[in-house]
Parts: sequence; structure tokens; C-alpha cells
Amino acid sequence: MPASGPRVSVVMSVHDGRPYLPQAVQSLLGQTFKDFEFIIINDGSSDGSRAVLERFAERDNRVRLVHQNNRGLTASLNRGLELARGTYIARMDDDDISRPDRFERQVRFLEANPDVGVLGGAARVIDETGEPVDYWMPPTKHGHITWRLLFNACFTHPSVMVRRSLLQNLGGYADWARCSQDHELWTRAAQETRLAALPDELIQFRRSEGSITATSREAQMNTNCRAAAQLHQALLGSAADDDIAHFLVWLHQFGLDTATEETGIDDYRLVFEYLRVLYRAHVERFCEDGSHVPVRREVLPRLDRMAEEVAKRQGWGAGVWHKARARLMPPMKDAIPWMWRAARDRLSSTTPSVS
Repeated sequence: MPASGPRVSVVMSVHDGRPYLPQAVQSLLGQTFKDFEFIIINDGSSDGSRAVLERFAERDNRVRLVHQNNRGLTASLNRGLELARGTYIARMDDDDISRPDRFERQVRFLEANPDVGVLGGAARVIDETGEPVDYWMPPTKHGHITWRLLFNACFTHPSVMVRRSLLQNLGGYADWARCSQDHELWTRAAQETRLAALPDELIQFRRSEGSITATSREAQMNTNCRAAAQLHQALLGSAADDDIAHFLVWLHQFGLDTATEETGIDDYRLVFEYLRVLYRAHVERFCEDGSHVPVRREVLPRLDRMAEEVAKRQGWGAGVWHKARARLMPPMKDAIPWMWRAARDRLSSTTPSVS
């Protein structure tokens, strides 16, 4: 390993990671890109994971194994960041599988795009047996990614590679974020650097009954809401509304009824107006890369949903008026390309195929 340190530092926290741990570790040690160190924090495992990791550390000197009492994922990741020496930090979880060329692709992209500080990628979702059950394709452009961050995380955390200098400037993961710590981190990173994602499948992301998303839903949603509100504040300043920000997170993930129940907000005209202001502020700050069209395509269904609720209370005319205002909302430069693409999509869906 060069005296100046490796190009990439991989950071992985392990807590009772068997039986998937050997496959996860081997998928990294078998990377086509070789210039990396593999920092593994054994976070108080009691299921035999320690012995598995020690065997890997004995066989490969790139593995830097640290044992500690259980401190949780956020604290473990921050400890790994403190130990890292690489130019780039790659994340990995103990039950996922990285493609052999993952690091090669990500390093090549980051070297060619110095303005990008955070890079994710597509992921194939697998179940506990390794069978594919879904596919995760994040948006690839900065403007579209940051729009998604206003409501939820947009990357699979173990697919990401980040510049270490950026993480140092940001102070790492927020200590208070027990779950969804990546969502909180990306909302801060988006204000300092550009975010991107490769359209390539980089990992197989395992979804199991023991995952954080299945066992800690309340903590996850609390972090999502707080992280989203943080980015709303950055965009809107004093016009930001934490309650509406939380409503929009619940709406995005669970629908209108749950959002209303969880937040108590049922003034959908207020939500409609807030979304229009949020969209305009976001486009003006983040969408210089041409990503305003897909963002507009995502905001319009939400505005239409609010318009439908307004119509139920104030009549058909009020609903039509709100839908029209949604389509004509500034900046007007977005309206023409959006209408052109919408018309093209409708035409292609109605044109009969020629046999």
C-alpha cells in the first residue's frame, strides 16, 4: 500500500452480520480496483462475526479490523471515517454484495467530475435467499437528486462513494441520527457540492426482516422528517414550514391519509401553495443541469392531488383553477419542455404498433 495512503477507504460497520458477512466482504476484496483499505468496525457482534472477520484480516492486509462494544451504526461509521486515509470513502453494509467493477466505475467518474462530491448508483434488491425482488434506480442529475431529498433518501447507502474532504468539512454523520443517517448527511452535502448517480447497477442490496427499515420505522421517519425540513430551511429561509415539510415526507412515503393523520394538517390549499414556492426555489438553486423537466413531472401529481382535495371542499371550479395554476407556475421556462414531453408521451402511448 503506498505510503501516501490508498485511493479509496471502505467503511463498514458489522453487528451480528452472519450469515451474509463472508459474501459481502469477499465481494469487496475481489474488486477489479485494488488500491483501497477496508475499515471494518466490529460493533459488539456476538454471533461469530468476529471470528469470520479475523480470518479475512489474516489473509488480506487491506483489511483494518477494529473491535468495540456496541455503539450503534452512526457512531461506528464516524469512527471508521476518523480512521480513513483514502481520497474517497466507499460505504458498504454487511449483508450486501458489490459488483466486481463497482470501485473502478466510481473512481473513474469522480476523477473525471471533480465538482461531484457524492456518487451513488443503481442497485438490484434481493431477498434473504439472494433472489432478486426489485430494482432501485436513483435519479442521476444533481437537480433531480436534491428534489428527492426534500422528501426521502435517494441513494442506497452502501452504494455510495464520497470525497473524504467533503465528509471532513461536514463533520461526518449527525450523532443524533440513529436511522437514515445518510439522508441527513446528503441534505447537508447538497448545499456544498454536486450529487450524482451512475445508471449502472453497483450493488445487490439485501432487504430482510431484520433490516433497519423493517425494525426501526419510527426512528427512520423522524430522521427523514428532520433531514427534509433542514433542506427546506436552506431553500426557503423564514418561509420554510417544518410541519408541512413533515407532511410532504409522510405523503411521499405513505400517502395522503397517513400524512394527514401523522401531522394533523388538512388545509390542502396551504400545502398546494407551499409546494409551488418550494418547487420554484429548488429549480432556481439546483436545476442548472437541465433536470427541471423530471422535477416538474414529479411535482405536478402532488399538486394535482392537493387540487382534488380542494375541489371536494370548494367545488369543481376551484380544483380546475388550482390545476391550471400548477401547470403555469413559474419559472415559465419549465412549462414548454414539460408540455412537449407530456404530449410526446401521450402520443407514443396511443399510437398503435405496426405488425
